[in-house]
Amino acid sequence: MFLTPKEPSKDPSEQPTQELSKELRKKTLSPITNGTGDLRMFSTTISTPTRIANGTMFTVQALKNVSISALSTHTSTVDDGIIQVYTREGQYTRHTASNEGWTLVFDQLVHQQGGEKLARLVFPGDKRINISTGNSASFYVYTTKNLIYQSRKTWVEESIVTDDGSLQLFAGIALAYGKWEEGCGAASPQNNGQCLFSPRVFSGVLEYTPLTDTASIIPAIEFRTLNSKAARNSNGNGFMFTIRAKTDIVIQGFKILSRRYAFSNALIYTRSGGFNNTAFGNGDHGFTLLYEGTVPYKKAKGSVLDDFKQNVRISGGETQTFYVFSQKGLMYGIGHELGSAYSEDNSIIIYEGQATKAWFRTPSDESGKWAGTIRYYND
Repeated sequence: MFLTPKEPSKDPSEQPTQELSKELRKKTLSPITNGTGDLRMFSTTISTPTRIANGTMFTVQALKNVSISALSTHTSTVDDGIIQVYTREGQYTRHTASNEGWTLVFDQLVHQQGGEKLARLVFPGDKRINISTGNSASFYVYTTKNLIYQSRKTWVEESIVTDDGSLQLFAGIALAYGKWEEGCGAASPQNNGQCLFSPRVFSGVLEYTPLTDTASIIPAIEFRTLNSKAARNSNGNGFMFTIRAKTDIVIQGFKILSRRYAFSNALIYTRSGGFNNTAFGNGDHGFTLLYEGTVPYKKAKGSVLDDFKQNVRISGGETQTFYVFSQKGLMYGIGHELGSAYSEDNSIIIYEGQATKAWFRTPSDESGKWAGTIRYYND
C-alpha cells in the first residue's frame, strides 16, 4: 500500500525553472497510428511524494515507439474535483503561461483518491499521444484541488529521473496557486511572487502500448522553392514567409541559401497562420524555435541543416509561418507582391514574404521570395 505523507509541504519549492537540455530538444510526435502489443504501465513514483500544488508539468521521451492512452496521478486529499490533462509536442519550456500550443486531452470531474490510491484518467474517445523513438512530448496535469508529487535535492530539472525501457521521464516543474502562471506575482504567497518551482517529478503512472514503426520507411520529399540563380539578393539576415499545405504534411527540416564563404549561426522559428508586420515587433513571442545551429563555411550557397527539434505537422488547407535567420546573411529572390504565391509542388504553396536586417526587426516594405528547400513527407 502506498503510504500517505504525514505532513506534505505547502511550499512547493525554493528553486526557479530552467530550460530543458539539448539532448531533449528533438523532433517530436510522428504520424504513427496503429498500436500493437499489450497495455503497459510506466510508474514514475520513486519516493514518497511530499509536495503539493495545483499542477505538474513534465516531459517524457520515447525509447521505443509508444501510444499513451491514459495516466494516473496521486492527489493530496480524497475529494471530488476537476482534473485536466494537456499535452504538446516536444518540451514545455517557454510554454507555461497559457494553453497556447497545448492540446486538452482530458477534462472531467474526478473522485480523487488521495495519496493511498491513484486517480486514473483515461483519455476519452480515440485520443492517443503517439511518440516515435527518440522524440518527446510534454504533459500538464492540473486539478482544482491539489496534486502531490516528488522532490529531491539531487534532482535537476531536464535530467532523466527514471525509465522502463520504452519511456524515460525527465524532472519537471510544479505550478502552484492557480492554473498556468496565474498564481505568479501578486497572487503568490511567496515573497518573490513565485509560482513555478523546480525540480519536481510527477508521481503516477503512464499507460501505453507499443507501436509499429512506419515512419522510418517514409521517404522525405524535397521541395525547392526557388532556383539558386534567382536568389541574388543578400540584403537581409532574416526572412519571414508563409506556406499553405494542400494536403496533410509533416515538415522535418530546411536547406537554406546563405552567403558564400560565411561561417554563421542559424535559427529557424515557426507559428501557425499567416503574418503581417505585427509579427515582427514582439521578437519571437508566439513562435516556436525549431532549429539552432551553425551553417558551415562553404563555397556553395546551399546548406543542408539538421532535422528540426520537432516536426511541424500542417493539415491540408492550413497555413504556417516560418522565420529563418542567419547571422551572416541569407540569399533570396526579389518579390513582386507581398503574400502572392510564387512556387508550389503537389503538397505545398509558398508565398512571398519579407527580409529583415536584424533578428525579428521590422522589415522594409519590399517583398521577397525565400530561397531554400523544404524537407517533408505526406501524413
